[in-house]
Amino acid sequence: MNGRDPNLNWWDWTDDNAWVNNGKLWLRSHKTASDSLACGAVFSKNKFDTKFGYFEAKIKIQNPKYGSHTAFWLQGYNQGTIDKSGADGAEIDIFESVYKTNFTKSVVHIDGYQSGIKRTRTIKYDTHDMQDGQWHTYGLLWEPGLLKIYLDGVLKTTYRGAFVPLVEEYLWLSVGAAFDYQNGNSGATGFTTERAVGSKQTSQVAWVRVWKSNDSPSYYHIKNRQTNKWFKTYGIVDNAEIKQSATNQTGDWTTWAIAPTTDGYFYFVNENSGKYIRPLNSQNNAALQLKPTNYSGAWTQWKFVYLDDEDDKDDFYYLQNRETGKYIRPTSTANTAPLTLQPTLSNDHWTQWQTIE
Repeated sequence: MNGRDPNLNWWDWTDDNAWVNNGKLWLRSHKTASDSLACGAVFSKNKFDTKFGYFEAKIKIQNPKYGSHTAFWLQGYNQGTIDKSGADGAEIDIFESVYKTNFTKSVVHIDGYQSGIKRTRTIKYDTHDMQDGQWHTYGLLWEPGLLKIYLDGVLKTTYRGAFVPLVEEYLWLSVGAAFDYQNGNSGATGFTTERAVGSKQTSQVAWVRVWKSNDSPSYYHIKNRQTNKWFKTYGIVDNAEIKQSATNQTGDWTTWAIAPTTDGYFYFVNENSGKYIRPLNSQNNAALQLKPTNYSGAWTQWKFVYLDDEDDKDDFYYLQNRETGKYIRPTSTANTAPLTLQPTLSNDHWTQWQTIE
């Protein structure tokens, strides 16, 4: 109950608060006592697990001023694994309607929920009349390395890098107790001040739709925070070196797809050559090279790692090699400076990277 209405001592999801009527899903919150709330939810765990695509639901929310919220979200099976990465599983809250005025928040939670260990990225976005009992469509575009949140077809916010899962997740539709009671815009205190024991209210869901893309993969530039330059392969043959390039170099030698493998790791795939990135060896300062796709072991696998930095923490992240546990770093600010392995995370920006669409 931490962070929720201090007068609310219990809430739970119960079977009798979720049902289908006239083709719509109804989710109810029921104030069963002065300090308890029973709510409804459905999820697709072990029935429909998926990754990547476009996810959309048409929902009429409960009025949040009465101490409950409506949510559309995804959850990963390994969200609680503590490794500074959401690639192996994240909670993705497309929206949570806890606020009485015309805004809401999307949230991504990684590394479980333990205070001091969990990592959360919350982004507020404006709405129009979602609190007034109107139908709205909430959407998520999920690609490797990218999450985009939509309201009624309008892009509202974007997450990148370490907050983006690369493994299958399942969907949730739910109502639950409100939270953030110290925020004057939250409806949390409405549970006690505006809601009588025995009162009920409902959310409705008209449909949920999931599309899978048949398009070619998205390609990105990978830019360093210190040098403001990005990855480029200097050649397309096997063993060609990966070096730094000025950002006026915009051809397909500088663009990379993120191709997921297992457990939240991925390959960097060069657009021109179709080949992977691999360190030459496990030594400090080892150079990075192109390798064909039959080099599919841990040497060519990488992971996004969360940046413990309150500034720009969503836009920048570390890139860690699976085999060596080391990180990518340029050797200098110069064009054509080799990209190499760094043994530990430094306190500066040399090992921090950003994907650019």
